[in-house]
Amino acid sequence: MPALQKHVVAFQALSGITCQMQFTGTPYRLPPTTEITVFRLVEESLHNVLSHAHANKASVTLDFAPALLCVTVQDDGQGFDYEQRREDGSGKGLGLLGMRERVKSLNGSMEVWSAPGQGTRLGFRLPCRK
Repeated sequence: MPALQKHVVAFQALSGITCQMQFTGTPYRLPPTTEITVFRLVEESLHNVLSHAHANKASVTLDFAPALLCVTVQDDGQGFDYEQRREDGSGKGLGLLGMRERVKSLNGSMEVWSAPGQGTRLGFRLPCRK
């Protein structure tokens, strides 16, 4: 969490996009591979906010449950049609594909909610043990 908090603060300073990090539940240490993956997922998600969203605000939420960590990155930007992007096969969205593969490697799942003019929310569910 300290590394993520530093990254969120640095992201806000660099981008000018208001960004906050919060957590629910009782934080606990994750296996090293999971910690690195979570950091990379948040890093890539915020990079996408900066590069594509035209957002004013973003947030990162970590929800610690006993056997599951849920990470949500959300912005108030321009959003996009996720289904159309997946179907067009133009090679766009490779960052999302890479994130999906990272999550899958840990037996987790990823969801994308977005619509034009509605912002974007990425959700990552990663199984883990305390």
